[in-house]
Amino acid sequence: MPAGFRAGESNVARAQREERLALTASGQVRYALKTPYRDGTTYIVLEPLDLVARLAARVPAPRMHLTRFHGVLAPRSTL
Repeated sequence: MPAGFRAGESNVARAQREERLALTASGQVRYALKTPYRDGTTYIVLEPLDLVARLAARVPAPRMHLTRFHGVLAPRSTL
């Protein structure tokens, strides 16, 4: 287990604890990146609704497997 690991903690809660997630004076959300992009970008500023939309897109569909096999690894493949 990595140092500072807390069981059951989400990535959003961990980012807020590590002070990577903050509100700006204008009400936007500022997310500081762990490592800068190639162009030197160190943080992203989003509207709160845009942040929620990005987080919701990462939630898997209900009753769907996270790993999908295709080709010869598919469940009904014939070799």
